[in-house]
Amino acid sequence: ATLPDLLKTEALIRYEYRDYVGPIPESHIEAANARLANQRRPETDMEVCSSVQSVESFARGEGIWRDLGAPARRQQIERMIELLDELYPTFRWFLYDGVRRFSVPLTVFGPKRAAIYIGHMYLVFNSTEHIRVLTEHFDNLIRAAIVQPPKVSALLRRLLAELNEREPMTKGRTKRHG
Repeated sequence: ATLPDLLKTEALIRYEYRDYVGPIPESHIEAANARLANQRRPETDMEVCSSVQSVESFARGEGIWRDLGAPARRQQIERMIELLDELYPTFRWFLYDGVRRFSVPLTVFGPKRAAIYIGHMYLVFNSTEHIRVLTEHFDNLIRAAIVQPPKVSALLRRLLAELNEREPMTKGRTKRHG
């Protein structure tokens, strides 16, 4: 629903679930760590699709991230770059144009199961026809991607540079106004 779970820092997970009614952040942190550990196994292969606008909004601190400070966003972007560089090609993140395409959060578990996240719960499909339709939708997001997986790190580096320009680190320094 936001950024890929296995790429999230603990700080981002705590931020996203700070006022959440439901499971505590620790359970989400454990789940994200387990997903990352699983993804590091050589036989694991995963594709993720997100809108490029959601990633850009995160970097700018817009929408649900408006109260997340620049240092936490900076750390999150750096972590995503590090993990994408480490995990590619077994982890592939495609970014599509959210103006031209829309998708609810969904997961396809091969030919046997698919799930749609509807907030606080998942709608799970086991029928071949439903899975086929959701797989086709996901495949169409991949086909429509405007940023291919090898280029996502470069986009994140550009967004990090823009963030650093907009909100420079002031650690140990004071800003002077002339």
